[in-house]
Amino acid sequence: MFTCKRCGKCCMDNLWIKGLAWQEKQDLLVERKKHPNNDGCRMLYFKNDKAVCLVEELLGRNKKPEACRNYPKVGESCLSGCLEE
Repeated sequence: MFTCKRCGKCCMDNLWIKGLAWQEKQDLLVERKKHPNNDGCRMLYFKNDKAVCLVEELLGRNKKPEACRNYPKVGESCLSGCLEE
């Protein structure tokens, strides 16, 4: 079983970002400014002590990076070093 370190490497992958429409990128940037997070994944913010993914909240689960969509069964799709066993 793997544990996500919430490092944000999945959302930093340029190939994933290139797959988003211009307006989707703009929406994420606007929301990120409302919920600044400088620790780990910048696409996460905390609401009632629970981590909330901006990508999933705004665009839906299918728009998340592959490793995030498949978590906790990430295996090879996650960037090396960002998961702990």
